Amino acid sequence: MLPVLGGSKAGLTEPQQAELERVEMWLAEFLAADVLVIGAPQYNFSIPSQLKAWFDRIAQAGRTFRYTDHGPVGLAGKKRVIVTSTRGGFRKDSNRLDLHEQTIEAFFNLLGTTDITYIRAEGLGHGDEHRSASVAAAEEALHAAIGNVFEAGV
Repeated sequence: MLPVLGGSKAGLTEPQQAELERVEMWLAEFLAADVLVIGAPQYNFSIPSQLKAWFDRIAQAGRTFRYTDHGPVGLAGKKRVIVTSTRGGFRKDSNRLDLHEQTIEAFFNLLGTTDITYIRAEGLGHGDEHRSASVAAAEEALHAAIGNVFEAGV
């Protein structure tokens, strides 16, 4: 089991020290970024475990958010997040089991980031024709979103 990492390397094994160094590198990259583009397919109503593991390493009390008497406050705001979201079915706003985008928003809101854009390719499990059209539309929307980032000078 990986211990909670952050701070001192004292008492860590060599593999744990290597993991701490990776976490510090990812955190530095995250903090330096103005714009993040995240690929987030929907797996079993939520996000992939790899993305969740990254979230767990980036969300660090005192570094990307802090606790207050009134709840947590984000320390890593003013970032733009573009999420490319894919799913075999279709997003239903009323579906309480759809934790995919709710998880992403909760994570970034914890860190103080609220500028989140979703680029969706949906219904990928509904045949080749629908899949091709949905992916093409998502690619066009992504290029427009990324182009807007560069035009804005972010």
